[in-house]
This record gives sequence, structure tokens and C-alpha cells, in this order.
Amino acid sequence: MHPHTAKSVFEKRVTGKQLVQVKQGRHTITCPLVIDENVALNAVQLPISGAESDLLSGRHDPVSVSLIEKDGSK
Repeated sequence: MHPHTAKSVFEKRVTGKQLVQVKQGRHTITCPLVIDENVALNAVQLPISGAESDLLSGRHDPVSVSLIEKDGSK
């Protein structure tokens, strides 16, 4: 995720490597947050493959991303 997008989405400073929960439709996956200036603004690039990729319905469908706090809460 681009640093400016992350700041906008999470409304606080994040450094990356935190876990995020990504929802698309009825499916949810958990993956590490990576901050990368090479990712397009307002886009989410998901580094997944295999069985987890089958849970997502397509790259044009909206996703919601929430930060998982260290205590496990969102």
C-alpha cells in the first residue's frame, strides 16, 4: 500500500509489517501490511497466492482493509 493511502485509510501513522484484515465480498484474509511507494495511490496490492487467492473475487471488486492491533482487535 502506498504510504499516503495507508495514512488516509488508517488515520494514523503505520510503518508496515502490521497485520491487516482484507475483506472482499464474504471472504476475509489476513496478511502483513507492506508500505511501498511503488504501489499506486488508492490501490491495495495483495501479496497472496495459492488457496488464499481463490477467496478473492477479482481485482476490480472493492475491498476493505482494517489494521489488526497487537491485542488482536481491529
